Amino acid sequence: MATIVLDPGHGGQDPGAVNGTRLEKDDNLRLGLALRAKLQAQGQRVVMTRSTDKYVSLNDRSAISNCHNTCMFVSLHRNAFSNGNANGVETLVQTNASPDERRYAQNMQNTLVNVGVQSNRGVKSANLSVLRNTNAPAMMVELGFISNAHDNYLYDHQFDTYAEEITRSILKSLGLRYRPPYCPPCPKPYPPCPTPYPPCGCDPAIADVQRTLNRRYNTGLVIDGKYGSKTQCALVIGLQTELNCTYNAGLVVDGVFGPCTQKALEGRSLQQGSNCHNMVYILQAALCASGYPLKTDGTFGSVTDANVRTFQRSHGLVVDGLAGPNTFNALLGTPIACETTSRACEIIHPHCPKEPIYCCSIEHHHHRPHHHEEPVYCHSESIEHHHHSHHHECPEYCYPEPLEHHHHSRHHEDPEHCYPRPVYEHYSHRSRRSHSHDSHYHPRRETIDVDIMVNGNSAYRY
Repeated sequence: MATIVLDPGHGGQDPGAVNGTRLEKDDNLRLGLALRAKLQAQGQRVVMTRSTDKYVSLNDRSAISNCHNTCMFVSLHRNAFSNGNANGVETLVQTNASPDERRYAQNMQNTLVNVGVQSNRGVKSANLSVLRNTNAPAMMVELGFISNAHDNYLYDHQFDTYAEEITRSILKSLGLRYRPPYCPPCPKPYPPCPTPYPPCGCDPAIADVQRTLNRRYNTGLVIDGKYGSKTQCALVIGLQTELNCTYNAGLVVDGVFGPCTQKALEGRSLQQGSNCHNMVYILQAALCASGYPLKTDGTFGSVTDANVRTFQRSHGLVVDGLAGPNTFNALLGTPIACETTSRACEIIHPHCPKEPIYCCSIEHHHHRPHHHEEPVYCHSESIEHHHHSHHHECPEYCYPEPLEHHHHSRHHEDPEHCYPRPVYEHYSHRSRRSHSHDSHYHPRRETIDVDIMVNGNSAYRY
């Protein structure tokens, strides 16, 4: 353990240098108290010539140091000059200082310069009473000019760093090991809350679109990562808002893509290089929600152009890369039947249990067409009939009938064209299906065998 004497200069009726309401004696005492705390935390013995705002004579300061087995005496001061441009840090030693004193002073000066000062004024010699009359190796630190505004700024904003580095310099000069202050370990983060659905049930790209729509157009969407009627309505609201703002279209912002919205897009098609960034974002968001992989950045580049052409080709539109009334109508004009994700692995229906059902396997399916890949809703039952069904079952799926038949029979009266798909529902809410109680059964439909999979095992078969 080493004994270090700290000497905050001036005090009491001696204010030292003055700059307005700023007194040197206050700055010196403040630094001395901070150094005492840091040196004591390093296990060293510290003696203060003053620890309060009181006057101590120069001789008494030297006497306090000499009556202890002092290893180093450090006097703390601020500089001052009539010219306010004078600045920098300097360290003073006695004119006949020993080599150790000069080495200690040079260590101190280098440390302060490394922290950051306006200028390095170096180590200087001076015939000062507290340095001359002190037996221990002594130095005086002039930590910036109190008459210089930027030196005062550095003193205040780097105060803790100055105190820490002066402590480190004293210990280094005395050959003592510096121990970094204890930093308690960060608490372990809480485990993530379990999610009600599997990760693949929420598409991050659609969730990001929903957040953006809420932020820009205050649509109030639930951020669930599923593309359904509400998200589609929010996209139409965004499109209508941008048409009104950009072209003064005068549309009613109702979220319905009707004839007025479609007409407002005439002559305002988006194409590669378009500068209508917000409308381009709506186009990209609608494509992204429909399963097209592209970045929603509001820039109509080559990737967006390629995806628009792919969409037009798959929907029987003119493949010209122009996103106009027909393209937007194909994207936003057709109502969404249910909430989906571009990576959907579950289907949730209002009448089904609120748990995702993952897989049903079909062993054999007679007369299944091979030219259609995606299932669509079968409209063989009217909406009124569906709401009065006592079983509250999810709507069945069918493979679409030929386009010509669709125009002539809205309800698919000929069940030959409807190939039932397995119903996605929770096995605990379904008893064995009976023809006599099944409102969806028709005698002319083909029979299918469906295995409901529970934990990877076949529970029972229809």
